[in-house]
Order: sequence, then structure tokens, then C-alpha cells
Amino acid sequence: MVFEAYFPFILAESIKGKLELKTPKLFSMKLDHGYSYSQDGDDNKWKFVKLDHPSTFQTLAMDTELKISIMEDLDRFVKRREYYRKVGKAWKRGYLLYGPPGTGKSSLIAAMANYLEFDIYNLDLTAVHTNCELKSILLSTGNRSILVVEDIDCSVSITNRIANQQALCNAAKKSKNRDVSPI
Repeated sequence: MVFEAYFPFILAESIKGKLELKTPKLFSMKLDHGYSYSQDGDDNKWKFVKLDHPSTFQTLAMDTELKISIMEDLDRFVKRREYYRKVGKAWKRGYLLYGPPGTGKSSLIAAMANYLEFDIYNLDLTAVHTNCELKSILLSTGNRSILVVEDIDCSVSITNRIANQQALCNAAKKSKNRDVSPI
């Protein structure tokens, strides 16, 4: 009797879960969390919304040959997951998209997510202060996901500015700590 009532419930929940997996999600950093570990044990760094973006490879305004090339590359990548595992390589694929605003970079990313049924994680590098934080962030992303790092050129300039400030600070500390020896 318990089995007859419980089994249909479990089956319905399983189907519901599979349907939810087919809708990609867009993850972004929790504003109140930052990228560091929380004191209360909640290490979930991301919040999400369902990605309801209409962009597909069929709707992209892009050269047809280039679209086909990207789709074939994505298909080949997904099919070779086991190969990556066998040879001990990380199952990752990178694309560098560049261009002025409004040229379709975000639409291409959404089309890729819809095509692969992958989630998207939007990483703001300006909020990352250490390599340890970056590693923690990368490890907290899900499998079968797309990691988007926007405006990486801006992030590099911030990193350089911070490094220059640290160098100036270190130089100032050294000059204060010099031993003055009597002649």
C-alpha cells in the first residue's frame, strides 16, 4: 500500500526534476555573500534565475558557416567527455568573444546554453581578490555549465592597479624599516 502511493509520487518528482534540468539557469554572485566562505557554513556563492532567453542558433544573425562550425565544435566537445576523463584532462572548452556592445556576444552565449542545455555562471572578476577565492568560485560551479567572464580587460586593469598599490605600500614599509646605523 505504501509502495502504491509512494512510487507514483517519486516518479512524478523525477519527471519534474528532469524537466527542470532541461531549462538552463543563469547564475550570478550573491550580493550579500561575496565570494568568500560564510561563517554559517553556507558556501553557496550563487543565486539563479531560469534562463528564458529566446536565442537559438536558428535565430542568431550570424554567418551560417560559422554557426555550423560552432555547433559541430560543441557537439564534438560533448561527445568526447569520456575521452577527456581517460586521458586525465579537464573537460572544458573555451571561447573568447569580443566586440563592441550589441554585436551578439550574449545572444551567442544564450544560444549555446539553450543548445547544450547547460547553465550559465556569470563571474565578475572585479569582486575576486585572491587566487584562493577564484579557485573556490570555480569549484562551486556545476558540471555542464558555461562560465562567462565579461569585460576581462577591465578586470586586468583593476588587478594591475591593486598590484601597483601593493608595491607602493611595500616600498613605503621598507623605507620606514631601514636600520640607521651610526657612523
